[in-house]
Amino acid sequence: MSEPLPNLFTEFARFRELCERLGSDVDLTDASVIDALLEGETQVKEIVAALLEDLDENDILVVGLSAKIEAFKARLESFKLRNEGLRRLIGQAMDLSPDKTLRMDSATITMAKGRASVRITDQSRIPFDYMVQPEAPDPRPDKEAILADLTKGVTIDGAELNNPAPQLRIKGDIARYRAKMPVQGKE
Repeated sequence: MSEPLPNLFTEFARFRELCERLGSDVDLTDASVIDALLEGETQVKEIVAALLEDLDENDILVVGLSAKIEAFKARLESFKLRNEGLRRLIGQAMDLSPDKTLRMDSATITMAKGRASVRITDQSRIPFDYMVQPEAPDPRPDKEAILADLTKGVTIDGAELNNPAPQLRIKGDIARYRAKMPVQGKE
């Protein structure tokens, strides 16, 4: 038995409502989103399937780029450590040189006298006048304790239970779709 044809006006109204909702949450200047919405897909299921495909591609990019960023951070630290070692070697070479200044095409290098600095040998023996008390952070609400008491029916001035937002659950073969995402605009 064939499915009844959807009422074109109903489908168009649903499509238009979805586009209006997406306008506030999604960058409609993104070509892939526009393509998904304008490829003649008038049924909500088809639109969501196209958006889900975009979501999957974005998830892959997020994972890949995150891994690359971590690799670059590690590489950056390695270059910083290497530069410290190179500076020490240049300093040692300058100590061996009878000249305190070397003029070269790419740089002028000078061994200047260093500044005195403090090295604390026993902090417990430092007089109180030389101690600094760090500023305490501002107090913040303990949301877990507040939630526990509010759910027991305790009234707390300045706090209340809110209505939880509906959660979008995407189930599929890929585990990352099992994560819950709040639905925008629904409370």
